[in-house]
Amino acid sequence: MEQNFQNPQIFDLEIPDFNDLKLTAVSPKYLQIILLNISLFSLLLIGAVSVGFYFFYFNLSKPQVWAIMIGIFLLIIFLFLNSLVGFKFRKYAVREK
Repeated sequence: MEQNFQNPQIFDLEIPDFNDLKLTAVSPKYLQIILLNISLFSLLLIGAVSVGFYFFYFNLSKPQVWAIMIGIFLLIIFLFLNSLVGFKFRKYAVREK
């Protein structure tokens, strides 16, 4: 099976101007994959923090526990919002078809 893929060496002066490229938007279905990945990461993070609380709860004061919980909550909210807002800016260009 012969492939016709070519990847020739390019030099600095041959690189096209990024502003002149025609960018293609990412498929909207990819947002579901991004959100699934963030959800899985969030569940893993919540699980790890829960295990940590189970073992170290009596060594922490109430303000420390609240600070950790609020910090984790804000991190998860930031990740979701960052992905949702930034998704419309995700685009790509193909060098050779």
